[in-house]
Amino acid sequence: MHLYSVRAVFAGVLIAGCSSPVCRPGLAEQAGRCVEVIAKPCVPACSPSAHQVCDGDAESPSCICAPGYSGVPCTWAGVLEDPGFQDVDAWTLSAGATVLEGQLDVEVDQGFASISRTVACDAGAVSQTVQMPTYEAGEPFVAQVTYRAQGLYGLALGFNRAWTTLDPTDDENWRTERVCLGEAAYGGDVRVQLAAPEEHPSCFDDPQGDIEVDRLDIVLAELGECPKAGEALNGTADD
Repeated sequence: MHLYSVRAVFAGVLIAGCSSPVCRPGLAEQAGRCVEVIAKPCVPACSPSAHQVCDGDAESPSCICAPGYSGVPCTWAGVLEDPGFQDVDAWTLSAGATVLEGQLDVEVDQGFASISRTVACDAGAVSQTVQMPTYEAGEPFVAQVTYRAQGLYGLALGFNRAWTTLDPTDDENWRTERVCLGEAAYGGDVRVQLAAPEEHPSCFDDPQGDIEVDRLDIVLAELGECPKAGEALNGTADD
C-alpha cells in the first residue's frame, strides 16, 4: 500500500471516530476504508471524433455527448448561457460592470453587457464559467462577438489565462469580430471574460470611453479559419 493511501484511510477513520469514515474528495468509503474512485470504462470505447465522452459515474457506463454537444449524432449546441445578455443572473459581474436588459440601441439582441468608463478604470469585468470539451472530442471553435469600444484601447476577451484584444471602434456603430479559440479554451471549466485591455491614461484624470457587448457566441470555425489549438494563442480569425 502506498504511503498516501495509508494516510487517506487514517484521515477518514480519525474524522469519523468509530463510525464509517468520512473520505476526502476523490475517495469513497468501502468496507470501512477510504479507497480511490476509479471510473468504469465504456465498452466499446467512445469515439472522440463523434464528440462522445464516457460517463463512467453512471451505474452502467455509457457514451454521452461531450460538453456543448447534444442530439443524435452529437452536434454543437453551445455552452454559454444567455449569449445575448438578456439575463443579468447568468453572468458574474465585478467592479461595477452591468448587464442591461431590454435595450433598443442594439445590433442583435435586446440587451448588452456594459463596462462604463469608471468601471473600465477599476478593472471591471463580465464573466461566466462554462464546461468546454477537450480539443480531441470537440472541433475548432471561434468566439463571435458584437461590440463597440470607444475612447479606450478596445475590448479584451479572455478564456482562462489567454486573452485577445479587439480593436476600439471609432463611432456608435457595432462591430462583429471572430476570435479563434486557443488551447486554454478547451477541456473542463473555462472562465470566459470581457473587460478593458488595460488602464487608459484618462483614468488618472477624467475617465473616458465605454465598452458595450451586444452578443457573444462560441461557434464552429469555418474550414481552414483557425490553426490547430496549441499552435497559436487566441487571435482574431483573420490573423
